[in-house]
Amino acid sequence: MTQKEIADILGVSEATVSLALRDNEKVSPKTRDRVKHLAELTDYRPNFSAQSLALGKTRCIGVIVSDISDVFYSELVQELHRQIRSMDYIALCLPSVSIGTSHVVDTLLCRRVDGIISMSLDISLDEINKIRNSRTPIIYYEYTFATDSVRVDMVKAGKILTRHLIQQGCRKIAFIGKPSIPSGRYSGYIEALAENNVKFREELTKECPGHYSNAYNVAKELFSQKNIPDAVVCFNDVRATGALRAILDMGFKVPEDIAVAGVDDIMSSAYAGVPLTTVNLPREEIVSELLKMLFRKIEAGAEEIMEEKVIQPRLVVRASSLRKNQ
Repeated sequence: MTQKEIADILGVSEATVSLALRDNEKVSPKTRDRVKHLAELTDYRPNFSAQSLALGKTRCIGVIVSDISDVFYSELVQELHRQIRSMDYIALCLPSVSIGTSHVVDTLLCRRVDGIISMSLDISLDEINKIRNSRTPIIYYEYTFATDSVRVDMVKAGKILTRHLIQQGCRKIAFIGKPSIPSGRYSGYIEALAENNVKFREELTKECPGHYSNAYNVAKELFSQKNIPDAVVCFNDVRATGALRAILDMGFKVPEDIAVAGVDDIMSSAYAGVPLTTVNLPREEIVSELLKMLFRKIEAGAEEIMEEKVIQPRLVVRASSLRKNQ
């Protein structure tokens, strides 16, 4: 069954059928219901190839993600799928870590996506220029060197988390997940210590790749030394969960002996061995702003709109840091 056949049966134009199937208010509710009812009865499926040729659009957005196994980015992509589906678009999400950023960019451009959202810090200037030269609109998440971007204030995230631990009476605050390149979360941690006259101890900051087992091992080493910290800020909730498990396995009480906190507020953080204090990065708002900005750019014909949206994080206090005597 085609749109033309539906139109002939109902005695309306093909354009009316097309609008009705997209819930366009230019078509009366009664006609929309008739069209959708017949489409459902006949198991109608839209011909996206024909629509793409007619409209000059694929109604597909490309998404570049560093690592789809990263829990936060997985949740972010799920939210993106939810929102974009309501706009009658689909998202093609490809992981740059496993198949290479250059290959991802080439694939999306070959698919002639209407626009691209990059959630990858691995994207190079050459790859960005390739996208720009193709006249494909692109928006960035957490790529601080780009215009047309959406980011969370990660300095504030690190700062409010560390300040909360200080307010709970912690003074020897470690950091697990120290980055090899400048990071807002780590900078916020250092700034909060300085602003509250708490000594920064380099030996309490540890690098740690982003998996539970790595954080578990790093925490075991950190909390086996003589100068045991009374709190730990972790780069994200995955590392915090691994560290929390190690601390409990070593016989320490959380938060009485050691307070633990992370960043991201992934769904599992509320259900950790001790519910995890964290910083919420609002997925719904992040995705909404990314899509708003991208569609503005699509309408502007891929021109840079020179816009940066900074989203504010929110502290979520749970049992892992809340000391009852404070």
